[in-house]
Amino acid sequence: MPESNSLDFAGHNEEACDYLNNNGSFVDWVITTAFYSAIHYIHHKIFPYTYIFPDGKKKEFNNFDSLSQQFKGANQSKHFYLKNFVETNHPKIAIDFQHLMDTCWTARYNDYHFDAVAAKIARMRLKNIKKYCLK
Repeated sequence: MPESNSLDFAGHNEEACDYLNNNGSFVDWVITTAFYSAIHYIHHKIFPYTYIFPDGKKKEFNNFDSLSQQFKGANQSKHFYLKNFVETNHPKIAIDFQHLMDTCWTARYNDYHFDAVAAKIARMRLKNIKKYCLK
């Protein structure tokens, strides 16, 4: 079964992003919700996904967990695997996704102090990803 509710999750996280942005006090969470919304828009775009092995056999993946279990390295995070997948298969949004991922990582683990400009950039990058994934 495809990730049928990925679009619902994307919209839900985007609504949270907008709500937090309108509050103005939680820029780190604006960035974080933008990143997670982007993940779900990307999942909506890519699944179902058919991989063709070098021997010509095909395998269909209906969700990100099954795809990442098949191909990601043992010490590689799911987010890093998705970043690489996007770079290879959807280069038009790779820079936007990379920036959201890096900024989210910084906001969550290193420094939550960001200004309104960072929130605006995160929301712009999410908008670019959403537009690409819904066409």
